[in-house]
Amino acid sequence: MMRWRPLSAVIALVAGLVVVAAPAGAGAAPTNPAPDVVPGLQQWTGSTGRFEFGVLSRIVVADPALLADARSFADDLRGVAGVQLPVVSGHSTHRGDIAIRLGASGLPAQGYALSIGDTVTIAGVDATGAFYAEQTVEQQVLQDGSLPRGEARDWPDVGQRGFMLDMGRHYYSPAYVEREIRTAAWHKLDVVHLHLTEYNAFRLQSSTYPGLAAAQSYSHADLSAFVATARRYHVTLVPEIDLPAHSTAIADFDPTLRFDCASLADGFTLDVTKPQTMQFLVGLLKEFMPLFPDSPVFHLGGDEYAGLAAQQACPELVDYAKAHGFGSTEDVFVDFLNKLGAQVQALGKRPEIWNWWDVVGGATISPDKNLIIDAWTGSPAAYLAAGYDTVSSPDNLLYVTPSSPPGGAIEPNDQYL
Repeated sequence: MMRWRPLSAVIALVAGLVVVAAPAGAGAAPTNPAPDVVPGLQQWTGSTGRFEFGVLSRIVVADPALLADARSFADDLRGVAGVQLPVVSGHSTHRGDIAIRLGASGLPAQGYALSIGDTVTIAGVDATGAFYAEQTVEQQVLQDGSLPRGEARDWPDVGQRGFMLDMGRHYYSPAYVEREIRTAAWHKLDVVHLHLTEYNAFRLQSSTYPGLAAAQSYSHADLSAFVATARRYHVTLVPEIDLPAHSTAIADFDPTLRFDCASLADGFTLDVTKPQTMQFLVGLLKEFMPLFPDSPVFHLGGDEYAGLAAQQACPELVDYAKAHGFGSTEDVFVDFLNKLGAQVQALGKRPEIWNWWDVVGGATISPDKNLIIDAWTGSPAAYLAAGYDTVSSPDNLLYVTPSSPPGGAIEPNDQYL
């Protein structure tokens, strides 16, 4: 019986029975290039062929701690590609399964190993690493419906990767905020900074100070939903109440917190020399900090208050600096942020501020080392060298202020401010 062979391997000419063998290696399938995912994989060794889902494919979870993520993974695969996989606990797998476990070796935190053959094996250094491997799989399945066979090892180069959503200047619906948290996780970002207050609106509904919040603002229930979404998708929220500047909405609510001097009387910057200002703000911290139980850091802003010329034109600020032995009016603001940071720390979180005091200049004292410095201008290297924990967020590279696109607002049914 004659058996057909691939034309690329043998050409048979029946008339003369001449057989021509192909050159060695010819016709071999090329190895798969690295999957086109975001961010790109750190290491990839391609094999040949593709992994296809079958009717008996399952997600098999070895560690109970990974079950909740595995169920989200199954939901996502159904959403992006219509692939319906049951989630089961266990260690035994068969062809077409995705196995998820902990135990990747030699990789840093949030790293993972991914092996794609007859089965797909995900091994995370930790639960977040396994979750990021699932995002890699989802991205590829969304594009092609299947997976290239091969081996990947992947890990983050940067310990904190995130973005800030300015919810103070513009109100985004709660559903939109939750989608942004999910989108961050899809791209393996692990921090979402929520800038919740601004000069034009205080976006947090307060039971401590009824009437402070803008008409479009976030309830305690909204914040709880943000926390739950972030927890589900391995995102850390960094909430921010921007102080003492960008605080016109607070000053309008309680005019006694304004400066009296003409150079600072517009209410944009709260009067940091008045004891009632600190008392008011501690009330806010005590209400809102516990609503972010998973957030180790609370951001206090500290940016864009008045410069030295306006400070030195304010008699009560000048007098306060002299009476308290400060070498500069700028020291009063640094001292205020130190005291507010101590309140945050007493409530169980790390305080974070922008590096504005350094932009203003003139201070003879420095922020306390317990404050995380958000390096918004200039290089973070100086703050690292000075012993501060530092976040690099250079505005010249990363700062984007959206405007309304042609024909509509940023988000349907929301007013752009």
